[in-house]
Amino acid sequence: MGHQRYDVGTTLVVGMGTCGIAAGARETLLALNDELARREITANVTIDGCIGKCPFEPLVTIHRPDAAPVMYGHVTADRVPELLDSLAQGQVIQEWVVA
Repeated sequence: MGHQRYDVGTTLVVGMGTCGIAAGARETLLALNDELARREITANVTIDGCIGKCPFEPLVTIHRPDAAPVMYGHVTADRVPELLDSLAQGQVIQEWVVA
């Protein structure tokens, strides 16, 4: 797979409050970092605390400079490749959107 680069300033934020960690956010964070490295994609990955949407954990919010932030719910480690595919194509997975 060739080198891909997301827009400069793209940030993926993983909710790492207690509820997020219990739901698998740590594994999601590791999967994001691993998959980004494997695909040679440049993006910022960071963490956040609890934002009160516990039933939807693990949560990943994507901030792009050219669009409003999108928060995805139930982003388990096995869903990370699909999330990154949609991001690379500039698409939103509507059924995963929380906010």
